[in-house]
This record gives sequence, structure tokens and C-alpha cells, in this order.
Amino acid sequence: MKKTQSENNLIEHKATLTRRRGSKLIGGVYEVSIPGKGRKLLPLIKLKELSGVKRVDQHAKIDAWLNTEEGTKWALEVPAASVYS
Repeated sequence: MKKTQSENNLIEHKATLTRRRGSKLIGGVYEVSIPGKGRKLLPLIKLKELSGVKRVDQHAKIDAWLNTEEGTKWALEVPAASVYS
């Protein structure tokens, strides 16, 4: 039987909320499930820069970066983002 990401203790993408002005991305949050910690909203622009993706819908690449040592450390330390700011 194949294990899911959450059974492997990996950070897993749950939802994305983007804010755009025209076609330009100006903000947003990336909701993840962190094993043992619950769900957390991460700032989307900073996550996009750090993970090295060109588009915010490249979830597999973002999840792969979040599950590296550097990415996990950042996800745990960064203050939770707000959907209202």
C-alpha cells in the first residue's frame, strides 16, 4: 500500500490564495499541512522567491523545496501570513 505525503511526515500543500493587480502577482498565502504542527499559512511571494519557481501553481516544485532541510526550517520559523493583509 502506497503511503501519502502526510503519512511520510512531509509538508503538504493544501490551498493557495493569490492577490493580483491585473496580471501581476502582488501577494497571497500558501496553506500547508505540517506534520505534528497542523496547518499554516505561508507568505506566497517570499515562498516563490526562495523555492525558485517561476509560477505559483508549480506545487510539486514548491513542496519539494519545503521538504528540504532549508525549506522545512523556513516554514517552521516564518510568522504565519494573513489572508487579510
